[in-house]
Amino acid sequence: MVKDTPSTNKSQFIFTGWNDDAKRQLFMWKVKRKKGYAFFLHLFPGETVESLHEAFQQYRDDGERLYNG
Repeated sequence: MVKDTPSTNKSQFIFTGWNDDAKRQLFMWKVKRKKGYAFFLHLFPGETVESLHEAFQQYRDDGERLYNG
């Protein structure tokens, strides 16, 4: 049996930088699930509430496009 790696396991999000998956996840948590940054901060190791806010402002349009397919 082959164990899924982060790159092949599509059901588990692992933050590795601001790639398309991270932008989509940020949009989903902030807009669709309507959560504050502190609620999902643990999903983005190395980031702060302030840096998530900055990333959201920068990547919101990309995140929405990626989320909506």
